[in-house]
Amino acid sequence: MSIASARSISLFQVNWAEHQMIPRQTPSAPADFTGRTDEIARIDEAMAAGTTTPVVAITGRPGSGKTTLAKQTAALLTDRFPDGQLYANLYGDRSRDRDHAEVLGLFLRALGTPDSQVPADPDEASALLRTTLAHRRVLVVLDNVGSARQIRPLLPGPSSSAVLITSRRSMAAVEGAWHVRLGNLPERDALAFLGHMAGSRRMAEEPDEARELVRLCRRLPLALRIAGGQLLAKPQGTIGSEVALLTPVHRRLARLRNDDLEVAGVFESAFLRLTTEQRQALGCGAVLPVESFSTDLVAAMAERPVDDMTEVLDSVSELNLIDQVLVDRFQLHDLIRIFAAEHTPVPGAEERGVTYYVRQVRDRERAFYQWEFPDPGQWLRARDDALAWFDAERINVVSVTRHAAGTGRDKEAVSLAHHFFHYVDHYRLWPEWEETHEYGLAAARRRGDASEEARFLCGMGLMRSEQDRHPEAIAYQRKSLELARQSGNREQAGWACVHLGTQLSYERDHEAAGAALREGIALFRELGDMHGESWGFAGLGDLYVATADLEAAVDAYRESVQIRRRGGGEHGAVFMRTNLGIVYMRLGHYPEAAEELGEAIRLSAELHDSGEEARATALLGSVHAMRGEADAAGQLFVRARQLLDEIAVAENAALIMVRLAETQLNAKDGIGAAFFFHSALKTLGDNTPWTAGVRRRVSGGLADPLIEPLS
Repeated sequence: MSIASARSISLFQVNWAEHQMIPRQTPSAPADFTGRTDEIARIDEAMAAGTTTPVVAITGRPGSGKTTLAKQTAALLTDRFPDGQLYANLYGDRSRDRDHAEVLGLFLRALGTPDSQVPADPDEASALLRTTLAHRRVLVVLDNVGSARQIRPLLPGPSSSAVLITSRRSMAAVEGAWHVRLGNLPERDALAFLGHMAGSRRMAEEPDEARELVRLCRRLPLALRIAGGQLLAKPQGTIGSEVALLTPVHRRLARLRNDDLEVAGVFESAFLRLTTEQRQALGCGAVLPVESFSTDLVAAMAERPVDDMTEVLDSVSELNLIDQVLVDRFQLHDLIRIFAAEHTPVPGAEERGVTYYVRQVRDRERAFYQWEFPDPGQWLRARDDALAWFDAERINVVSVTRHAAGTGRDKEAVSLAHHFFHYVDHYRLWPEWEETHEYGLAAARRRGDASEEARFLCGMGLMRSEQDRHPEAIAYQRKSLELARQSGNREQAGWACVHLGTQLSYERDHEAAGAALREGIALFRELGDMHGESWGFAGLGDLYVATADLEAAVDAYRESVQIRRRGGGEHGAVFMRTNLGIVYMRLGHYPEAAEELGEAIRLSAELHDSGEEARATALLGSVHAMRGEADAAGQLFVRARQLLDEIAVAENAALIMVRLAETQLNAKDGIGAAFFFHSALKTLGDNTPWTAGVRRRVSGGLADPLIEPLS
């Protein structure tokens, strides 16, 4: 038998009983097919749903394994469609789609229609296809579909047949279709897929390198296939050596090529079908190292109206070249990002993108200053909007600050880190706080800007204070004060004095603490800065508490609150109201303590400051406990714990709990102290030198005679 004859017979099985040709046209899936169990289950559900002529559209970005999944599923469905399978590649991944008339002829001939009886008119051919399939159970596989219009003439009419489509488009225009969108492979499946080619020995010997290789391929099946093929071709090679070759971004796509498989090639075929506006949008989205991007950002980078860019990005998302992660936020797969940055550069886009973030961060930081808004309601709304923006852009701001500092844009790096401070301080986001301050500090030093250097040193000192690393905090504040004085920045000198005084108070250097705090208060008064002056008196209140002069502490805290009120910033006094409640509780003035803590709860809730709201709520619970109102106290303790669970950094929440417990212990509330000491132990993560220190504080607190051991 000739090869040609063998090929002909392989395309058909002959049902001699019915004298009917049964096509088996779908190519086989690779033997190492891995994963996609959820997607296969979804397709199976659609095929078994009992609907007439089910249509399933498998969609996803280039290289996501759509065709492979279709082949695998078709093989699994063979018994369910005894009258055969039709398959056609519609060339939707090329510059021009395949003519449906050509495919109609292919299908009709495969179903036994003599060539002479295939209608020349496409509409007649489509009708004949529907007639031919009407009483058969055939699976029609339409691969690489370019558009819904292209395949409508190829769809069966009401029958027991079914259709499986693959496309880079969303295929939302296909009426009644079930949709299965492919994302990246889960890491477990990606590792298993790689292991089929790399071999179990190498995977076992280099597990970390294997995970890194999967990460560099971003779990894209085509990239993993190529990387695995490179390893398969080098039995003595290591996974680590392949990782080293793929790590440099500038040569990653060039490396992801093996024979006729090429990641850059499938991206190129998709980009060739894009409009100029779509390519521009992708180029802008790729140029900055952001996790996701908004329409506003891309519009600013492309210098186009936001409404126009909304339509463009929606169209690119429909093509599965970007992922729409929220209503107005999009994400690029990293390998597509690399390709777009290399092949669709947009002159000036990078500079405009950095400038966009500089302006946004600076302008939105204003919403943290209540005195900028005459109406409290207007301020709270503006503040909520700013917090929502920062929440969405937090990771991006850190990345762009890093990018600016690493590309010689020191002025922009300083501005970003400077104006980002109030947000990271609000949520006590220590990793982001430290990283951006380090970039800002280094950039300020390169610029020779002692005033900004002093500001960042002060911010680092404040963070160390919140982490209870007081000796480091003192060193930062002293250096900040020195530079502020040298540069003539009296406002910054005032802040360094206030924070230094507070730290010295914690370290029991009360005389030096008082001197620093009073110097800071005097500087702020001369400047007419009521915000700073208020914080100075708050620091004095802390000092008086440390020296057990509680009546003087009440006076200092009240003066701080009054200054805030005169400056139109009632919400800024929330911390002082909590501290007043603590002092009144220690004095035994429970009604006054409850009033102050109630106000602190109200203000912190309006500020969405869950940490301060939790502190005030727990301390109000202590007031009830000391009055003998155990049930009310317990409810407030649980509520405070719920609020602390909302804090992003677990170590931060644990530290607040420890400080709370210590405060309660000083106020003779052993019940509350025990609750929050034990809560802190449950919240602390892995053992580190820092968490070990916190655990020692907890152990010391739980050893206090006021706390009864757990039964």
